[in-house]
Amino acid sequence: MVLQELRNDYFLSFVKFYVLVNCWFTSYCNSTNKMILKDITEESLKLLDECKEDKITIFVSGGGGKVSVLQQMLYIINSDPGKFTIVTAESNDSCNLLLLLLVKCKVVVLSEARGGYHHTYQVREINSQGNPRDYYEKFMLEEIAKFRKQELRMIKELELTEEEIERVERGAFVYFHSDRLKELIKKDWSWFFEDPVTITPDTTTVFRWW
Repeated sequence: MVLQELRNDYFLSFVKFYVLVNCWFTSYCNSTNKMILKDITEESLKLLDECKEDKITIFVSGGGGKVSVLQQMLYIINSDPGKFTIVTAESNDSCNLLLLLLVKCKVVVLSEARGGYHHTYQVREINSQGNPRDYYEKFMLEEIAKFRKQELRMIKELELTEEEIERVERGAFVYFHSDRLKELIKKDWSWFFEDPVTITPDTTTVFRWW
């Protein structure tokens, strides 16, 4: 009997731990008007779309995700910015940082919040002559070149120091405390997905390896 009770206690403890870990590392939307958003993923996008309340508060943190998913999230939020409020009190790196900068809804940055920025990078396949392996790889290199131009403007708009620029160019992160993050959020970032980029033959040379 005692052994069975111990087994039951162990099982309940495991279930509580499992739920805690999943709440900590994954996104979810409860039955009221609160949503926890961890990283910019397809799962997070689906949950955002499923939250049908009139007013939704999104608690955001995480290490980033996909730019394509970010664009879709921005479409949902920015189509009805009065419906959403974003609150952050933790780390927001990469695409999570872009979400905070690019949304049109109210963003509340608490004292423990911080942001992290780095250059986008991808691993692409090239041949022994250093040229794209095929048509698809050439296409993706051109896409990277377009995004690289946006990143160069991003460095300017973020008002990075020389030391921070050097870190970014090495592929490292630069981080912003909550006060600096608040100031960055106030800026106009509407150009980010709207600025047209013209591809020229030499733009693929900005492709970097890490």
